[in-house]
Formats: sequence, structure tokens, C-alpha cells
Amino acid sequence: MIIVVTGSKGVGKSSSLAETAKIIKKYNKSVGGIISPSIWENGERCGYDLINLADGSKRLLATKAENVLKDAFRYGAFYFSCNAIIAGNMAILDGLCTDVLIVDEIGNMEIAGQGWAESIPLVRERKLPLVLSVREDVVDKLYREFGINIDKVIRVLSGEDTSAAIIGELSL
Repeated sequence: MIIVVTGSKGVGKSSSLAETAKIIKKYNKSVGGIISPSIWENGERCGYDLINLADGSKRLLATKAENVLKDAFRYGAFYFSCNAIIAGNMAILDGLCTDVLIVDEIGNMEIAGQGWAESIPLVRERKLPLVLSVREDVVDKLYREFGINIDKVIRVLSGEDTSAAIIGELSL
């Protein structure tokens, strides 16, 4: 079962997935993978954190500030940590054997072969439930670029918590 959670920027995809992970754990099921919530300052997105869902560890994934990350590469308006990308890919791969794997998020960077792109070929072969957060403009590219067949698409509207809908599809 592959569930795609989509919506426009800043609507709460990561928040819904974080809540989904908490609920999955309440069912005594294991959850792995990552979420990458936005960091906001003065009403503006200034970066992204990376949270490993298996152990709860958090690190800076990306920032708009040029000299904050020593190991950074630029993609769009952000500087991404190479070490965080490696850690995120490792968390995704470690999550392959969990009851539910969550990957937040797949966007144009992955379509370009960066970010979580290295893990996606293994993820798509997974037989257990997979929940992917995917940028709206990338949903149609998932099959073409990665061969991912989507079973269900859940759209997040601004401020809406879709964790109940996700849990309902997972049939825990």
C-alpha cells in the first residue's frame, strides 16, 4: 500500500505525518523514515529540520543562511546539509523493515536525482505500508521517474490534520 500525502507549500503535510507517526506508535506498530518540517522566523520559511521517526533525533536539513552549514550544497533558495541528506537516506533505508515507512518529502530535488532519490528505488519495492509526502507538481512524476504506483492520494488543505484519513487507509 502506497499512500501519497500532497498539498501546496506550508499547508501542514509534515505536521499531519508527525501526528500519523505518533498514532502508529500508539497501536504498538513500528514506524521509520523521516519528516522534514519547516523552520519559520517572522512568518517566513527559513529552513527545514530533519527528524528521524525511529529514534526522534533532529538535525538541520536546510537553511537560507549561506554560511551556517559547512557541508552544504545549494538547491533553489536553500543550502542543504550533505550530512543530513546522508542521515535521511540512512533513516529511510533503516525504516524498510518497519510496520510503516514515512518519507517527507519528495519534490523536484529528488526528481533531479538529489535528496532522497538514492533511497526511492528500494522504497518502491517495499511490501509493507509506505506513506510519501509529495509536492503537488511531482505527484504525476512519481511513476515516470521512479516507477512508483500510488494506491491512494490524500490532499492536505491549509491547516487540516489528515492523520485520521491516513490511519484509516493503513487499516492498523
